[in-house]
Amino acid sequence: LIDYANQALLRTAISNYVNAADAHLEKVKVRDNETCFTASASDQYIELIRRDPGNAQRTVDSLTANVPMDNADELLKLGTAFTRVKAYSAAINLLTKSTKINPKNACAQGNLGLTLYIMGKYVESIPVLQKAVAIGSSRKADLWAWNAYLGHAYLRTQQFSSAIKPCLAMHANDPNDGRGHLCVAKAYLALKNYDKAIEYFVSVYQKATELS
Repeated sequence: LIDYANQALLRTAISNYVNAADAHLEKVKVRDNETCFTASASDQYIELIRRDPGNAQRTVDSLTANVPMDNADELLKLGTAFTRVKAYSAAINLLTKSTKINPKNACAQGNLGLTLYIMGKYVESIPVLQKAVAIGSSRKADLWAWNAYLGHAYLRTQQFSSAIKPCLAMHANDPNDGRGHLCVAKAYLALKNYDKAIEYFVSVYQKATELS
């Protein structure tokens, strides 16, 4: 058995390697896959907001006041556009309304969960992202993204055992992206399962090397 001092050293070494791999993978160009997040936002709305940056909030307020509040699809389009231009509070308001009208729309659930995560509302994002994953999508890029945010929300809230399943799903939906196994490595590291952490770190390192 490894004594406590050696455990601490091993944990530090693995953590340093994982962080290095994380930084390396962040530099790898992400393929431009179409996802719910890119497809459901209205370019027209985004253009209106970006046209006059100085009055962006006024434009957001105007668009919100004029969107039909009983139209789930239009709420999804505008809410996602708001997320894209970082008007997060307004986005959460509209996306929440969209999910209440049509709770089976995975894109609305996924985009709401993503926005909550971006705002640091990790606990609130988890059940929403769970719904998106459960409903599913024909696009693997969507499933990768929803599981990625779900897995990292679990990590952020120290629910390490729960993080493993969505992190593995990241890898299943895109085996060429090492970040799924990196997510798993982080979970096992936090759980002090060093053998498993090393196993998945090695996978991450190999993938990062391939992508260099």
